[in-house]
Amino acid sequence: MREIPDDVLPMWDFWRGAGIPLASFPTREALETYTGKGAWLGLGGEATKTTARLLPGQTQLEYLVLDGQATPTAVTDAVARLTRLKRLDIANVRADNLEFLAGLKDLEYLCIAGLPNARDITPIFGCKKLVSLGLGSKIPDLEAFRSDPLPNLEYLGIGGNSESQPARFPTVQPLAELKSLRYLSLVNIRVADKSLSVLAAAPSLRVLEVYRRKAWPKGEIEVLEGSGIRVTSII
Repeated sequence: MREIPDDVLPMWDFWRGAGIPLASFPTREALETYTGKGAWLGLGGEATKTTARLLPGQTQLEYLVLDGQATPTAVTDAVARLTRLKRLDIANVRADNLEFLAGLKDLEYLCIAGLPNARDITPIFGCKKLVSLGLGSKIPDLEAFRSDPLPNLEYLGIGGNSESQPARFPTVQPLAELKSLRYLSLVNIRVADKSLSVLAAAPSLRVLEVYRRKAWPKGEIEVLEGSGIRVTSII
């Protein structure tokens, strides 16, 4: 069984076990002849155009980071062709849907910095091998997580933009139905029912990370800790 790091989200340790030296990453211009398994590519301006043009030919990629302010549809369309991907870390997705993920059946780690336009996250649930999932700002809702759509998911991170621009949900109760979930990070979120204790029903949950412990009712934290769930706080 995997060890849970005490202080960091497992999804941030993206390259662990990949066996890919950082020095081997190609420049965008070298993508045309690149044959490695991992790439870290910046987006923005001409860099985005080059990436969108050359990335579809990199079907051997298993590890990919797309870094920048936004990931336009032209790039997510290119990512859709990389069906060997195991780990994907992607900047704010501008598309209004996540259908580009539908064919990425081997994904084990997925981190999306933000979803400003997406109305439906269910295409993610076609990635049944997912172990770690990070979703940034403007997630439509949490109801889609009911009935355990990701049976292998152990690590989940959900966050808003900031304390002043939190993600808002009626309740976090749907997350308690994720049977394999062991580590949950809820950063910069607000919950209408102000309840975290509903997560005590999550059968495998061992660690809950929040941004500010004092922002939650003390009794809610006590229920979780009384059920054996360790609650950590960033500040």
